Amino acid sequence: MKQIIILCLSLLFFLSCGKGSYPIGEYKKIIDLSLSPDGNTFFLYYTGKDNRLYYIINGKQTGPLDSVLFYGCTPSGLFYTVCRNGDKFFFDYNGKIKEISAERVVSVDFPPSGDNYLIRAISGTKQSLMSADTVIGPFDSLQESSFSKNGKHTGVVIITSGVYQVLIDGQMHGEYSYAEGIKFSDNGAVWGYSFALAANSAVLVNDRIIDEVSHPSGPYISPDGKAVYYASYGEKKIDILSNKIRVMEIPAGNNTLLIDLYVAGDGSIAGYTLGNPEYFTTMIGGKTYGPFDKWYGKFAMPPDAKDYVFYYENNELGYINLAGKIYGPYAAEGYGKIEFSPDGGNFFAPYFGDNATQWIASADRDYGPFPIIEKFHPSPDYSNCIVVYTDMTSHMIYFDGKDIISNDNICDAVILTNGNIRYAIIEDNSVIIKDWMTADN
Repeated sequence: MKQIIILCLSLLFFLSCGKGSYPIGEYKKIIDLSLSPDGNTFFLYYTGKDNRLYYIINGKQTGPLDSVLFYGCTPSGLFYTVCRNGDKFFFDYNGKIKEISAERVVSVDFPPSGDNYLIRAISGTKQSLMSADTVIGPFDSLQESSFSKNGKHTGVVIITSGVYQVLIDGQMHGEYSYAEGIKFSDNGAVWGYSFALAANSAVLVNDRIIDEVSHPSGPYISPDGKAVYYASYGEKKIDILSNKIRVMEIPAGNNTLLIDLYVAGDGSIAGYTLGNPEYFTTMIGGKTYGPFDKWYGKFAMPPDAKDYVFYYENNELGYINLAGKIYGPYAAEGYGKIEFSPDGGNFFAPYFGDNATQWIASADRDYGPFPIIEKFHPSPDYSNCIVVYTDMTSHMIYFDGKDIISNDNICDAVILTNGNIRYAIIEDNSVIIKDWMTADN
């Protein structure tokens, strides 16, 4: 198999590592060592004695490699990589390696469940998408992509020669002059988008036009799929409709867009976010917040909509609104690193403090200061947080106000469901996995 340069050299470890010591042989440099959220598997990325790259994922050593473009752990706890050898690209995920036919790989995305993926690749002037079930393309550009919450369904809007096409699970729907706003119910059984064709525009749900409206937006679907809303833009207002009946009127000026509509588990409207190039506002919990300079869609709300948490920026500083209480300002490290609990009741946000120190903010306390934060992981119930940091000489694991582990190489640790800590370090050319008992256990 001469075209496959990535070689699985040997099975070194069990598929689920658990606790123990796992020899890795000689190496030159450890680049990363990570544990899965449940602490049962680990990922090791390193440079071998031959100065080539290797990694170990799910107990399997792979290499040598020219480069590892992307790697990480999906929301469901599976490690993955996108790597290159020569002019070949490969995707390693869930124990399988697939070749990617492309000149460049630009992104890989996963749904909240982590049980699917979309890889975006480019060859010449054309693009393509690869999911677990299908390959989409070639096309000129990607307009948007979306997953159902359970990860079993994907939707994309692509453009080719100025024509918009919508693909749901790889099946094409229509050829439009414009299309946007793919949404799913949590299980993906209900899906939809808005589109325009010549002078006509409409909202489509499950391949059926539910209303023809001017300047549509949506649909906005409840988690169970039973309630469906959509919007129609006027000069000074945005009408929210359901079953062709107006259920809400939102005052809005020109160039103001409905960024998102938040639908509770019972199908009621909990709030919305509006925006234009100059400012954004969010209405939630019966109150309106804003205006904000920047909105990133970082928002969490439980099905009962009693709590909520969202992130926004003003004057290049970050703020978090937790059920009406404002935290910040923070010299933010980036919204992508912020963690929200699914129930909207807590958050963990890395930020820069005085004298270039780093901190992690939460609703109850701040963690720090740290010289350089390398990793942090909330506990399964989001009540606590564990931090891996370095002072440029050693790497430390910090929990509840103290360093519990120190190591020469980068390490990792997670809080288990029983409250104990599981950590991974490198010692004597081996990956060592141990549990650290907390005072409460």
